[in-house]
Amino acid sequence: MITILIVIYIFSFEIFRKKEFKILDSLSFFNFAFILIYLLVPIFIYSDVRRIDALYSNYAIYPNDYRYFILVLTCYIFVVLSYFIFKKGNVLIKNTSSDSIYLSRFVYLWTFIIGLCLFLLFTQKIGFVTAISSGFRIRTGEVDLGTAGLFMRFEPVFSIIYTCLLYDFFVVKRKLIVPFILMTTVFILWTISLAGRGAMISPLIIVVIAYIIRKRKIVNFKYFFGSIILFFTVYLFIAYGKNVIYAFRSLIDMNYVNFIYLFNEYDSQKITQTTNLTYLLYKEMGHSYTTLNYLLNHSFDFLYFRDISDSILDLIPEKLVGLNMNLNDSISTINTRRFWPFLSAASYPPGFVGFAYNSYGFVGLILFSIVFGYFLGKLEKIMRSYRDKTELSYIIYSIVLFHLISYFTNGDFRNFMRSSIFPLIVFFVMIRLLSYKWHVGISKSISGN
Repeated sequence: MITILIVIYIFSFEIFRKKEFKILDSLSFFNFAFILIYLLVPIFIYSDVRRIDALYSNYAIYPNDYRYFILVLTCYIFVVLSYFIFKKGNVLIKNTSSDSIYLSRFVYLWTFIIGLCLFLLFTQKIGFVTAISSGFRIRTGEVDLGTAGLFMRFEPVFSIIYTCLLYDFFVVKRKLIVPFILMTTVFILWTISLAGRGAMISPLIIVVIAYIIRKRKIVNFKYFFGSIILFFTVYLFIAYGKNVIYAFRSLIDMNYVNFIYLFNEYDSQKITQTTNLTYLLYKEMGHSYTTLNYLLNHSFDFLYFRDISDSILDLIPEKLVGLNMNLNDSISTINTRRFWPFLSAASYPPGFVGFAYNSYGFVGLILFSIVFGYFLGKLEKIMRSYRDKTELSYIIYSIVLFHLISYFTNGDFRNFMRSSIFPLIVFFVMIRLLSYKWHVGISKSISGN
């Protein structure tokens, strides 16, 4: 009952408040993520708690724990308050061109060349067939990449620039057929090698967000059926993406019978023991809820946000520089041992609230919620100043927002540094170096001019 009342209140608040882009803004996406991860998913878990608890006895599910609601509401309140405080005002902008500025073809060309060269170096190290057929084993650490793993760090940067290309091609309608074909080919090769469903569908999701922000409406009627197809594509990737990746090598070997067998084998035992929808939500989105409930009912040591400092050291390529960093276990590694002590390659992220609470308890949750709200508000403040001055502002806003919300649902700061913060920094540096014309305020604010 408490969960339903909170959901109704947040929905009402979202519907009636004034938004930056008429119908949606960064707080809207935070509200949706918060409701889904910390309120709706628990409702489904409650509905099937006996079977799921029997299936995952180590998960320690405690329905209707009032302490859970205190923590998640504390997080929500401080994020929202911080957002409204720091979104006020505008960023001072120097004179800018009245023309819409995009990423140049020069940027796309060099991104394609760099991305292709790094992929070829990557495949030279481990073999082309292994790279495109063993993505699941690479992702779980079964394939030793050695120094080849360094080349994979470029993929998130490539994905960001590829997202800009999709926006230019489909939303702005620029004639970029050749760059689109070339970069799409390399993007597919990289994402298959990474075996990540998120890497495959995130550019499409970000472009849809940018479209909504730019047009100030959800969708045109002529794009209605396309939106339906996109929705079901995303659903199928979430529901069956791991199954396809798990069985992909058989597809490369043209062993279709084995492909179907492996596809059905993956998680088949678990799915038959509970409802498909409940299991899907629990498997993909239940980590935040179960982690927080575990922390509330078990003793644990504070991590004092050490993942933040360790995430910087984690960027140093140990094998290349010949150093042994001896980093602490990440919070996801610690969390995995709590629930799956027999697995070494899996990762069970704690979610935003779990990360903050595990780092420094209630005080840590308040502090980190304020910081997160600050970045949401600051993003809104910058976008308010730059929107309608450059086409690029819409897609960059959407990319940054997507990565912030992804971190909120995941809570693994090392992964956030590796797949979001560091790639975004490299992206802005590349734009500065490769773009022949970048005279809008975004670049100027980054360079400090």
